[in-house]
Amino acid sequence: MDTLRERGLCLAPEALVIGTVSLWGRVISDAGGHRAEYGYPSRLMLVRELLLDEEVSGALERLRAYGVPTDTIPLEEAVIGVSAATLAFQAMSKRASHTIAD
Repeated sequence: MDTLRERGLCLAPEALVIGTVSLWGRVISDAGGHRAEYGYPSRLMLVRELLLDEEVSGALERLRAYGVPTDTIPLEEAVIGVSAATLAFQAMSKRASHTIAD
């Protein structure tokens, strides 16, 4: 999570999911964190503000298919500083585009 906060996020036009991953096999540490031969999510968190209210439960249900703990996380907890302001603006823009499309 620290690496994610330091480097910021690229927001796709859909949901944003962050989380933690269990790594095994050959694991290599580098400046950006770790790389591994094998990995699987150990916890998934959906950034709630980036979806419309009616989209949240369906997105969480799809994440539960991984069989790991899932939850929502506030945008401000997912990122800090300028990245959070940028993401908040993009989230607002996404909501506006949904309203226009409807």
